[in-house]
Amino acid sequence: MTSQDIYPAYTLAKIRKEPALLLDYIHPPSSHHDHQIATTDADVRLVSLLHHATPETTEVLDAAVRAEHEDTMTQLQEAESLLREHVATMFQARGQTWDDDEDLSTALEQICAWASLPSVSSVDKHPSTAHTQHTEELAELYMARACTQLLSEMEEAQHMATQAPDDPQKQLTALRRLARLADEAPQRGPDGSPFLARALASIVQARDDLFRGLISKYKLALRHALGSIHWPPPEYENPNQEHRDHAPFHLFGSASLSMAWADLCELQFVAASLQLCSPPTCIRAPASVSSVESIQAIPAKPGTDEYTPLWAVNVLMEPLLLRFRYHFDGARPTNRLDKPEWFLSHMISLLKVNSVLFEPALDPWSHGGDVAQLTRVRHDVSIESPLRERHIAVDAPSELLHAILHPLRLKIQASMPRLANDHALLAHNISQFITFDSELRDTYAPSITASQGQGAVYLADEVLENDAWFQAWLDGERTFTEERFNTLLQAPGAWALVQADTLDTEEEATTEESDVNAVVDTDTTTRCAATLMHMLTSITERYQPLHSLIRRCAFIIQVQRPLLRQFLDRLIRHLDAFETMSTAFSRALPGDIASLSSNANTDAVRGVNGVTRVAKALLSASYVKRQLEEWAESSLFLNMAHEVVSLDHSSPIYRLMFPKHGKEDMDSANLISLLQRGLQRGAEAAATFRPLSKSFKDETQDGYSLASDDVSGIWDEYLSKFDSVVTRSTHALERLTVSEVLELLKPYILRRWDKDEDQETSENEPFENSIPSKELVPALAKLTTLLHHIVQILPPMLLLPVYRHIATSLSNAVVERILMPNARISQQFTPMQAKRFRLDVEQGWLHVAKELLTHPKVAARLSSNIPTGLGRNPENAWRLLIDAAQQL
Repeated sequence: MTSQDIYPAYTLAKIRKEPALLLDYIHPPSSHHDHQIATTDADVRLVSLLHHATPETTEVLDAAVRAEHEDTMTQLQEAESLLREHVATMFQARGQTWDDDEDLSTALEQICAWASLPSVSSVDKHPSTAHTQHTEELAELYMARACTQLLSEMEEAQHMATQAPDDPQKQLTALRRLARLADEAPQRGPDGSPFLARALASIVQARDDLFRGLISKYKLALRHALGSIHWPPPEYENPNQEHRDHAPFHLFGSASLSMAWADLCELQFVAASLQLCSPPTCIRAPASVSSVESIQAIPAKPGTDEYTPLWAVNVLMEPLLLRFRYHFDGARPTNRLDKPEWFLSHMISLLKVNSVLFEPALDPWSHGGDVAQLTRVRHDVSIESPLRERHIAVDAPSELLHAILHPLRLKIQASMPRLANDHALLAHNISQFITFDSELRDTYAPSITASQGQGAVYLADEVLENDAWFQAWLDGERTFTEERFNTLLQAPGAWALVQADTLDTEEEATTEESDVNAVVDTDTTTRCAATLMHMLTSITERYQPLHSLIRRCAFIIQVQRPLLRQFLDRLIRHLDAFETMSTAFSRALPGDIASLSSNANTDAVRGVNGVTRVAKALLSASYVKRQLEEWAESSLFLNMAHEVVSLDHSSPIYRLMFPKHGKEDMDSANLISLLQRGLQRGAEAAATFRPLSKSFKDETQDGYSLASDDVSGIWDEYLSKFDSVVTRSTHALERLTVSEVLELLKPYILRRWDKDEDQETSENEPFENSIPSKELVPALAKLTTLLHHIVQILPPMLLLPVYRHIATSLSNAVVERILMPNARISQQFTPMQAKRFRLDVEQGWLHVAKELLTHPKVAARLSSNIPTGLGRNPENAWRLLIDAAQQL
């Protein structure tokens, strides 16, 4: 009969079929430690077994409990008998008698009383020198005997390990004995004894030497076993296009490999139980641990220094990581700081191709990948039995993630001192790290669910969690974008009109183009506005994957908002200069929308030139406003606004993200620390920093309430500012057009409407041929030119309010200056002049409005059934003038 027949493989199916096997399984003829291993396994099995319990199973379990109870009571009785013998010896040494039937507790109290009394030697104030010397010698002899016994037991354990070098059970038993001796040695003698200290040092040295020797021996055996099966195959060591379609490689199945793997795992588990090393993180229910606390503990994330991998997996991954270190840690040309994507793509490929070996098991009883199956192979409870399968939970994917991510973290840490001094390289590396983190979580699902839902580490956090390195990245991004934007503003075509999506120059179509050839409007703006928003969008893409609210807020405050503020200031300065030059004098403004000549004329701010300049400011501000509105409605900024609003309203993050609640200026050196402390302590931290403390105090004194209803989005402050620029530009465009038309309308206004001219009654020239009046023609020509240019430049959404304001303003001006030149007296019209005024309105002012429908862009909009920007009927904007003419 073989050992397997004596100790069959205990599976759930066999236990349910033959419940009597539980007695042999729970009480095997084995050592105390192996008994604990079996008990732990039985506990795991019994949980599932009790759900389907039968009367026969219950009887077996009751018998096991009764047997366990009887064993415990027997041990207690034996301990009590031994204690009574010692008590009797103590009474006999004191010259007293003690009956074995007397109460044991009373006798123990009497012994404690004797122990509290002073000894004879302490009462004797003048002990003899000979007696003292005899006592010291006796104590030294007792101490020497105790140390000799410790050293003897140590030598026995060493002899056991030496005599059975190929027996893992005896090797581990010797290690346990040495570890137990090291723990018990301090209690076998008084503190400070030199004999005990030397003995303890020898025991610890012997334990550590045996432990290190076993590690080296078992790792070497596993390396040989892996080499015998030709691990790793080329496709697993260097995944590339040539080995894309390869057959799966299996580790489980080789007897020598299973034995070597089990020996190394058993050594690690035993060492963890002896507290010689940390327990492996991937084991959710270690064989030597049966408490619930070890299962409920939150494990470390794969890739961190706190994660403890399986030694066997380290040996398995050694040849794969050796190739990585050869190419990317040495002096090879593949190790380049400006090419982090090379080693990142190599590691992600290794993870993908090796993931089949590290497939997880759904539960402790189902099959998983080869690594999980090998780790479950454990030594049996008996020495004679070879191996049996242990049902323990192995988080195999976490082992693969740690093997891939930990070398990457070490490489990043080694490269950062050089990268921190080069902002361009630093930005490129961080971008690649973020891309790697995103790809890892997209392609390998366990990277999200590892460590009980915590997920694996982020490579980008290795840089971003260091304030100095993150600040270097932030400063580099800010400097780069500012230099690029300033260079753009200095370029000759910075304020040219372009298509926002392609940045192609907007060609000005002539009015002679047919409706068929006209192009339907695209989103038109200035080159600098479109480029600015493209730059800000690319910045958003870089910090969007960051999961830290502090880091994302830092980018908005330090990089994006300064650019928006700079562009806003330029638009405001341009409008200020335009209004000044158009009303007073002309001067040059270097760096703004246009550098005007320094002569006395104002041609640059009048007519088509003036319309173009104001329209560029309007298009720029409107485009930025629309983009910010889209951002404010995106999930990224909606979630950020919700997170910030949920904070304490007196915290620095809240005040910096909503500038109307505090000053927005903050130097980059203090920004990160301020945001971190503000996120942790709220108002308490805010009061300790400058310049926020003073500004917040002033707002509080003014009675400003920080109501959550006042805050609706991250970009609300700048939406309001750019909207004010849009409104101001629209009014400027209206005033410019109206003022130039009214300037040419002066002869028409000063015309005598109360007297008929001889020419109008002449028979040589019909009356209708003089319509519109010759005094009105220059004003109509100017209006036609300006309106056509406005229609050409502005999109429908901006054109409609401008056109209506211009028509309304001109209608009011004509009515007020011609029909009612005086507030008290209305203009007197002859019938002929009244008819002329009505025809001037119908064939003059309204004819200009009708001609706008023939503009190529308007015709193209009509044919495409999209808004024209002139309303359904362009004449409706002149309703006031039409009604006045009809009433006249």
